[in-house]
Amino acid sequence: MKTAIKYIALSIALFIFASLFAYLIFQWLRVSHIEIQIEKNFSWDSSVNQIRLQVQEKLKPYIGKRIKDIALEKLIDIVKTDPRVNTVGIVRLLPHHLLVQIQIKKPLLVLLDKKSYMHPISIDGTLLPALKPKHAPDLPIVRGTVFFKQKSLRKLAISFIQKLPKDGLFSAKAISEIHYLPAEDSLYFVLDQNGNRIMVGSKPEQIKVGRIKSVLQYLSQQHIKWRVIDVRFSQKIVVSTR
Repeated sequence: MKTAIKYIALSIALFIFASLFAYLIFQWLRVSHIEIQIEKNFSWDSSVNQIRLQVQEKLKPYIGKRIKDIALEKLIDIVKTDPRVNTVGIVRLLPHHLLVQIQIKKPLLVLLDKKSYMHPISIDGTLLPALKPKHAPDLPIVRGTVFFKQKSLRKLAISFIQKLPKDGLFSAKAISEIHYLPAEDSLYFVLDQNGNRIMVGSKPEQIKVGRIKSVLQYLSQQHIKWRVIDVRFSQKIVVSTR
């Protein structure tokens, strides 16, 4: 009986000590280091360090503050002011560290402006901060001021790109540029430096990827030089040769 009482008393004492110790840690210990982890994204490799430095600068005022007093939700909102950031998670690492885990948005296209700066376009059509060409991700280039004005056109271009396979004759990697013809209400893809075009219209669900690949294969095998492939028709594909 006495042993049980001693055991209970010891447990209570340990609990009180642990609670008091935890309280003192939260009450007095201050943040001395903020670690920032960014999920690897091959499209953004050249900008990861820039994003990390900018986030560190935004969170710098929290160095030295009591870890107990920091509202993590507020820090998350601060980090999310960077339009390249997709999701953020922040945890306290006692006694005095904060761990910030960031997932950045995946760009699928880049929009070229008049000063030759590249504006990555995220999956939802959002324009991300401009980059010099040497720092821009290797993605199809969108050309035309209309894409700056109309987010709906950027989203349309993204919708088409998402329909394409990653590799092959007619794939996202094979496309060098994307343009828009207002008179035709049609996007067109440029596949190579010769300016060969594929007119795709404005309805991504109607694109005939398999048939286009077959046509490109045939033209290549027969050594036929072509200028435009028009896939906007429901029952046929029209090829204009050079």
